[in-house]
Amino acid sequence: MQAVELKLKQASAVLGVTPKDLQNLVQLKVLRPPRRDSFYWFDTTLLLEAKLAFYLKESLGTSTELLARFTEALSRNLREKNPTKLRYLWLRSRPAGDETTPV
Repeated sequence: MQAVELKLKQASAVLGVTPKDLQNLVQLKVLRPPRRDSFYWFDTTLLLEAKLAFYLKESLGTSTELLARFTEALSRNLREKNPTKLRYLWLRSRPAGDETTPV
């Protein structure tokens, strides 16, 4: 498979979001694309991270801090695997700490 790298405006078109929304995720450090020649570049892994970040933001109203932590963990995990061979992605959540313990 050929490596794909898109500029921010091209990546926003692929993701179906406005360039401003994608730029906001970059400025808030939710996404960390490399910068070359004053452009941000998105590869297939970053496109997947962005798609999931937008999904979580829209469906759950997730905070920027939580989105940044999630995409950083996802990025770390995707570096270990070949993202072009991934077919499914499961998201599991669990309560944090003792929040579910009755008082």
